[in-house]
Amino acid sequence: MKIHGTAKGGAISKKDFGVAFGGGAGATEEWIPTLDGVNADGGTDPVVRPQSTGGGGVEVWTTSNTATFTLDTTNDTLKGLNTGDTGKQSFYTLMPFALSADGWVIDWTVVLGSGNLNNTNVFITLGSFAAVGYSPTPTEGNQYFEIVANSPSSATANWHLRGRAYPTGGSLGSIVYGSQGSTGQAGGNESSSTNYYRLTCDGDTITAQLFDDADRSSQVGDDDVFTYTSDFDKSIFSYFGVATDDFKINMNIKTITVTNE
Repeated sequence: MKIHGTAKGGAISKKDFGVAFGGGAGATEEWIPTLDGVNADGGTDPVVRPQSTGGGGVEVWTTSNTATFTLDTTNDTLKGLNTGDTGKQSFYTLMPFALSADGWVIDWTVVLGSGNLNNTNVFITLGSFAAVGYSPTPTEGNQYFEIVANSPSSATANWHLRGRAYPTGGSLGSIVYGSQGSTGQAGGNESSSTNYYRLTCDGDTITAQLFDDADRSSQVGDDDVFTYTSDFDKSIFSYFGVATDDFKINMNIKTITVTNE
């Protein structure tokens, strides 16, 4: 793991996490998980552990199914492999800082293998532990945000942004989709292909983009823009995860970079 900048979200020590501190208050923070299997919380937890009632430490990856979601430490990859349609499953970790309500950028790479059904594969999910660990149905007082592939085809898939909130004292709100709607944004997510995503928050909107190159200079399709609803809490993004919902997957996520601005 690499963290650069001044951590806003709490006490993060150079001793514990190898932080390269620089700049004053409000400096840009960057987290690059190494995915190499090395414990980041002082060795008190296994790097991958079964889901429990509480989240693990930074880069201690927690999963609802240790057979489906693993760390491929040789290739520094989050690996999801489920050949049996065995139900909703998730894989997630605490980030070293909560995402800013005003602006942040996440770049990550998705590599899909053969046999992937692409239906409700969650390529990224952000929220609190209670939301990310148990999505896609948050309990009262929790919210989450996702990028989801939503096509049943084994060869291609549309994708879209979506968020859902269950305010305390309120009721579970319907899923709010980005500008491409529930049908999603066509392009990318092809079997055995590499897909380069960028997710950008700028105030009241989140924009997702898909590229076909690691430099993110050649965009595939159009932007998908999610606008926050009035009941969505922009301060809840503290956990990063991936998931699947009842379908076969062969999904590998790597080269993750999270930047707070």
